[in-house]
Amino acid sequence: MLLKLVNAKKAIEIGVFTGYSLLLTALTIPDDEKITAMDLARSNYEIGVPVIEKAKVKHMINFIESEALPVERCSVKYR
Repeated sequence: MLLKLVNAKKAIEIGVFTGYSLLLTALTIPDDEKITAMDLARSNYEIGVPVIEKAKVKHMINFIESEALPVERCSVKYR
């Protein structure tokens, strides 16, 4: 709901686990926008991939297997 209220176009998800909130975020923001998702283990993200694919939102997700802080400092730019 908050994403809709602020008309969010991009999102960063830190700690994906099963991908539930990642899926909800992808379903909320516009289809042509992106989500950068970070987790220490790709296996956590892969738990939710079948549902994410079924919802046809996988193209919106850029998954990075890493600690969040180094990635945020180096490559994620939202302005």
